[in-house]
Parts: sequence; structure tokens; C-alpha cells
Amino acid sequence: MHLPLSYINDFTITAPPEKTRKTDVLMDIWTIWNYIRYMKTVCSHPTAHRDYTFEEKYEAGLVLRGSEVKSLRSGNASVKESFALIRENEARLVNCYIAPYEAANILNHEPTRERKLLLNGYEIKKLIGKTRIRGYTLVPLRIYFKNGFAKLELALAKGKKTRDRREDIKRREADREMRRAVKRSLKRS
Repeated sequence: MHLPLSYINDFTITAPPEKTRKTDVLMDIWTIWNYIRYMKTVCSHPTAHRDYTFEEKYEAGLVLRGSEVKSLRSGNASVKESFALIRENEARLVNCYIAPYEAANILNHEPTRERKLLLNGYEIKKLIGKTRIRGYTLVPLRIYFKNGFAKLELALAKGKKTRDRREDIKRREADREMRRAVKRSLKRS
């Protein structure tokens, strides 16, 4: 019996009402811990949150060669300058750098080759419609391993204007000042 992920909120776990035995809840906590533990992030986009606002996020599988998987497991990849597009009803990852694997010699891969993304048909159709709207793009956020498979977190995003970035900076500074003021008032009392 597994605990549905709807009972997880910021890593705070509550037992569903039908669970009465302590062992059932502990087994489900162990299952969730294994799920979290086996999601190893290889690389992430460092400026995506600053440059884009995200509408929706998707999880896509990656079609890779053996040397690419070995290189990813050693952490030699970058999605900073990459983007995704949909061509001929297939999602593609373009310009993603995965370093050549040194032990693969002549069977090595090209570092920035175009890679196929594995998405459901309805997700691809939805993305085709949304990316045709002006200003929307597909931004890869991170590459990670989930249960031994390489996955890509992909976001449907809209670029931020300069004024939006300035508003974000102002909001962050105001929050920081409020936290400092609260901290100072707590120290004095």
C-alpha cells in the first residue's frame, strides 16, 4: 500500500484517515524517501527564473546514446544555452551540451547534437498551440535522473521585460528589509 503524493506538502507527511497501523505509514514514508533520494539533478539552468515567467512545467524523457548517459552520470552537462522546439510533431532539445565521454573513444557522441524528447501526444499538441502564441518558448530547466532514467524538466515560459525584472528586485529587497526589521525587533525585546 503506497501513500499518494497528494499527502506530501513541503516534505511534511500526514497519514490519510484510513491508515491506522503505524507500520503502513512508516513503509509509505520509506517509499517517499526512496523516491526523493533517486532524483539526482545533473545540471540546471542558472538564469531561467530570472529571465522567464513559467506558465507550465513538463517532465520529458531524453533519447540518449550510451556515452551520453555515462557523461551525464559524471555531471558533465549544461542546459544554459539550450532550448526546445517542436518539429514534425516531435519535441527536440537543441544546443544542449553534454561533454564527450573520455572512455568511449571512436563511438563518442557529438556534444551539442539535437536530441529527441519523449512527451505524450496530447502534451505535444498542447505545446504546438501554445508556442505559436507570440512570446512563448520552451525552456529546459534541469536534467536529472529519476529511477535510473534521464529526464528533462521543460517549462513553457514567457520572457520577462526589463521592468518586470526591476519589480522582482524591488519586491525581493522589500522582503529582505522586512525580515531584517523583524529580526532586529526580536533581538531588542
